[in-house]
This record gives sequence, structure tokens and C-alpha cells, in this order.
Amino acid sequence: MFKKMIFTFMITTGLSPMAMAASSGTCGTPAAGCSYILNGGTLTISGTGNMSAYNLSYNYPPWYSSRGYIYTVVIGNGIKSVECLGKLTHVRSLTIPNSVTRIGTSAFEGMTGVTGELKIPNSVTTIGGNAFYGMTGVTGELKIPNSVTTIGGNAFYGMTSVTELTIPDGATIGSNAFKNVQPTTLTISADQLKAYLGTGAGGLKVGGDGKINIICTSGDCETYLKENSKYKNDTTILAALNFIDPNAISDPEPIVTPEPTPEPEPIAPTISSRKLKRIYTVEEAAAVSKPTGNTFRLRYK
Repeated sequence: MFKKMIFTFMITTGLSPMAMAASSGTCGTPAAGCSYILNGGTLTISGTGNMSAYNLSYNYPPWYSSRGYIYTVVIGNGIKSVECLGKLTHVRSLTIPNSVTRIGTSAFEGMTGVTGELKIPNSVTTIGGNAFYGMTGVTGELKIPNSVTTIGGNAFYGMTSVTELTIPDGATIGSNAFKNVQPTTLTISADQLKAYLGTGAGGLKVGGDGKINIICTSGDCETYLKENSKYKNDTTILAALNFIDPNAISDPEPIVTPEPTPEPEPIAPTISSRKLKRIYTVEEAAAVSKPTGNTFRLRYK
């Protein structure tokens, strides 16, 4: 009996995503109309409002027990708030639609399988604490849009593969928000630089070319860094600082594909463009034309 129970348990936990039965339900208030469907390893969240404020202490999302079988998350265009999805360590594909205005606490925490650039839409105003914590697969550029006014603590903690970071001016930055991010190209204002370095939010790192590129959108970033207690005695960092004037940066010229030259419209032949053969004698005219009164109607060809 004991051996049979163990065998049954192994079969149950070994189910593949395709073999699992589809599940569905609500994930928000009835008024919001937020619902979910989990089918074949894809979690689809749809509706026209906010998700419930799930957390990992006592209010687990309804798909939490199946999180090990979820590989793709689809957030429908209409969802305004994305809350904790429940540490999904297997998700490989993630898209945030333009309808989202709030990315809640731990919304995408622990999604280490998501790779490439992280695109945050211009509709987002709030990024909660731990929102993207531990997403080590995110690489390249991380651009936080100007619409964001609040960045919670530990929001982007551990994105060690990000090399370019843009932080909007005026947004509040929580402690350790960019801990261990350390990009080699940082676009930031002098005021934000103080918050970025002063709360342990982030740091600077020398790139493979021996440079730290600082694109200072406003203020005097150079003076602040050279007088900052953390870096003023660090000759390696100070020697690597490379300040770039944002006004000198322009978008590449758009590639304009010339429109095809239209074929010239055929010109209807006129008398002047015809090859004329004139009948000179009355006898010749009479042979090819009908007389009209005292004249002949000459035929041209």
C-alpha cells in the first residue's frame, strides 16, 4: 500500500503543462471584471480593471499551486494594475500592455527565465517594491519612462546584466531599488543622481572599454560625483567617468524608402504626332476619299 501511494504521487507531480487540466476564475473585484485562464502552460489575465493585491504571506494568487507549470504570461490590454503573480522561477515570455498604470509589489518578482530587454510602457506611473526583484535574465537597456513617479524599494534589485539604465527626473526612488544593477551607461539628472547613490539604490561600474558613460539630463552631475564621499577618493572611478552631453545625442536618421516612380501615363496620339501621308492630286484623293461638295475629305494614315 505504501509503495502504491508513492507511485501515485510521482505520477501526479510529473504532469506536463499540456497534460494539466485548464483552470479559470476571477483575479480581481467583480466590478473590475478581472479574470484568468491557465491552459497549456500559458497564464492569461484579462479584464478592464485592477488585479487583486496578492502577496506571498497569506493571500496567494489562485494559480500559485500550478506555478511550476507556467511558462508564458499574457496580460490583456485593459488590465490597469498588475499585482504579485506568485514567483513564476519558469516564465520565459512577458509583455506589459499600455493599459497598465500600476505595477504592484512583487508583481514579477523572481522571473529569472525572462530574457532580453524589459519594456515598461509610458502608461505606468507606479512601480512597487520588489516589482522586478531578481530578474537576472534581463539584459541590455532598461528605460524607465518619464510617466513613472514612484519606484519602490528593491524594485529592480539584482538585474546584474543590465548595461544601460535611464531614470526619469522627479520620480521618488526607494532604498536599494537598483541594488547590483550598476550599468555602464546611466542617463539621469543631477538631482536624481543624489537619490540613486544616496539611498544605496544603485551604483556605477566601469565597462569593458574602461569607461562609465553618464548622460546628465540636467544639473551638474560631474561636480556631484567628484565631490561625493563614495567616489571622490576612488581614482579608478573618477578616471573612468565619461560625461556625454544629451544635446549631442540624436536619434538616427530614419530610413526613408523612396516611393517608386510611377509609370508615365500613355499620351493619346494627336494629329501632330502622327506620321501623315498627304494625297496631293485630285485623282489620288478621289481614289481614297468621298467627295464632299467641291472638296475631298483627305484621309491621313
